[in-house]
Amino acid sequence: MQGGEKAEKKQAAPNQDNAKVDVSRLDLRVGRIISTVQLPETDGLYVEQVDVGETCPRTVVSELAKHIPLDQVLILLNIMC
Repeated sequence: MQGGEKAEKKQAAPNQDNAKVDVSRLDLRVGRIISTVQLPETDGLYVEQVDVGETCPRTVVSELAKHIPLDQVLILLNIMC
């Protein structure tokens, strides 16, 4: 019985054709970070205001704090402005 159960599980796995990603559904945008603050009571989350060319900036939450310290982000913002 166990061999038959394993064979059924293998057949239920999605094949390569079903796993393809439709890239036409992606909406990628480039923007400039206007301001950044670290979310209170978190170690790795920043809240950023990002200008992507719309009427008002977008608010984005990212885990950049795990990779870039806040003081370095603020230095980069001052250089770019």
